[in-house]
Amino acid sequence: MLWNPLAGLCGLLFCSMMALIFVSSVRRSSFGWLILFIEYFYVLGLGVFPLLLSVGVIDAPQLAVDYESQNGELAVATFVHIFLYGLGALFGYFGARPLARKVSLRVASFAADSKINNYAWFYIVSGLSILFSGLYFNIMGLENAVVNASFARGGDFSRIGGFEQYQFLKTLAMIGVFSMVFVPYIIIDGKHIKSTFLIIALVAFLFYLLNVSRTVFFDTLVLFTILYLIFGRFNFGSIIYSIVIFLFIIFVFWFGKGFVYALSVYLFGGGDLDLIVQNESASAIFFGQFGFLVYSIDAGIRNFFSHGPLLSQDVLLSPLGFLPSFAYSAVGLDFLSYQLVDQSECLSCINTQYFSYDDCTIPPHFMGVSAYLLPVVGGFFFGFVRFFIYSVIEISWMRLRDYPKLLWVPLFLLFIAHRLMLFIPGTISFAFFVLVALLFILKLRKVVRVDNPPSSALTSAVQR
Repeated sequence: MLWNPLAGLCGLLFCSMMALIFVSSVRRSSFGWLILFIEYFYVLGLGVFPLLLSVGVIDAPQLAVDYESQNGELAVATFVHIFLYGLGALFGYFGARPLARKVSLRVASFAADSKINNYAWFYIVSGLSILFSGLYFNIMGLENAVVNASFARGGDFSRIGGFEQYQFLKTLAMIGVFSMVFVPYIIIDGKHIKSTFLIIALVAFLFYLLNVSRTVFFDTLVLFTILYLIFGRFNFGSIIYSIVIFLFIIFVFWFGKGFVYALSVYLFGGGDLDLIVQNESASAIFFGQFGFLVYSIDAGIRNFFSHGPLLSQDVLLSPLGFLPSFAYSAVGLDFLSYQLVDQSECLSCINTQYFSYDDCTIPPHFMGVSAYLLPVVGGFFFGFVRFFIYSVIEISWMRLRDYPKLLWVPLFLLFIAHRLMLFIPGTISFAFFVLVALLFILKLRKVVRVDNPPSSALTSAVQR
C-alpha cells in the first residue's frame, strides 16, 4: 500500500465521512461519544491506516507485509468497497432519519415499560460475573487457569487436563460487561460511584485473567471514564483519573497480550516478570491492531470471486451457542454446535489463511464480512444498516435523557448491536443469550407484576 495514491484518497475520504457523522452526532447529544467509542477502531483501520501508510508516514505492520507477499497488492475493488461503505453510513445515519425516529418510538415505549432498579441490577449482573469467575478459578485451580489462559484463548485445550467442559464458565463471566449499561444512572445519581468503579475494575481484571482479552478494559474502564466525563463530572479529580486510565490503557495496549503469560511465569514458574514487546517499530505495532481490516476486505473480495458468497457455518450456528458443546455432544447433535465446526468452515480461520498464518486469530469483522458476502455493493448496504442502527439508538437516547433510570435500554441495545456486528461466533452466541434472558425476565415481571406498571404520562413523555 506504500505510495498508493488510491489508498491515500480512500483513507482521506473515509475519515472525512466519518468525521461528518461524529461531529454531527456529538453536537446533537452525548451519545455521539459512544458512537466514537466503538467506531474509532474502524476509522483507524479503514481510514487513518491506509492514508498514512500510502505516504510513508508509518511503517507497514508485519501482517500487512505477510499478506501482500502472499496475495499481491490490494485490489482497486477494496478501496471502492471502503468508500461505498462510508457512503452507505452517511445515508444510513442522515438519509434514513425519519424512519429512525419512528423506530425509536418503539424503543422508548419498551424502555418506559421496562423500568427497573439500576442499582440492584448492576450488583446482580456484576456479582454473577464475579461468581462465575471464582467458580472457574476454584475448579481449575488458580495456577492452571492463569498459566494456560493464553493457550486456551488460541484454542489449545490440551494443557488444561480434562477441564474443557468448564470453559463455559468463562463465557458466563462475560455477563459482567453488561453491568456497564446501568452506569449512566449511577453516575447521574451521584451515589456509590467509587464502589461502582471498584466493582467494574474487579470484573474487568478477573475476565482479563480468564481470557487474556485486552478489549475488556476498553469496554469497562474506558467506557466508565467516558460516561463519567459526559455526564458533567469534569473537574480536577476527573482529569487526574482520566490521565491514570489513559496511562493504564497504554500499558495494556503495549504489554497486555503477553502480560498474563509473563505473570504466570513470575508467580508459578520462578522466573522474572519479563514483558516482551514485538520486534517492530511503534507505528507498526500500533497500526497492526487495526490494519488487518483493510486486508480482510481484500481477502473477502478474493474469496468471493474464487468461491462465491460466504457466510460461514460457525457464524450461522452461533445463535445456538449459548449451550456448551458437551451438551450437544451428549445428545448426538454435534452438528448444531459452532464450537465443533471444522476449521475449514470457520470464518476467522478462512480469513487468517490469507495472511499465511496457521491459527484462526484474524476475524474479518463487520466490514470484512460484507466483502465475503457481496463485494463493493455490499459495502454500501452494510454501512447503511450499521449507521441506521446507530441513528435509531441515538434518537432513543435523546428521548430518554431526561429519564436517567431508562438510559440503560439504549446503551444495552448498543452493546448487543455492537457484539452481533462483530461476526465473531462466541460474541454473537453470548449476545443472543443475554438478549433472550433479558426478554424472558422482563416478560416474567409483567406476569407476576413485581412492581407498578408504567404510567401513561411517562410513556407519552418519552415518545415526544
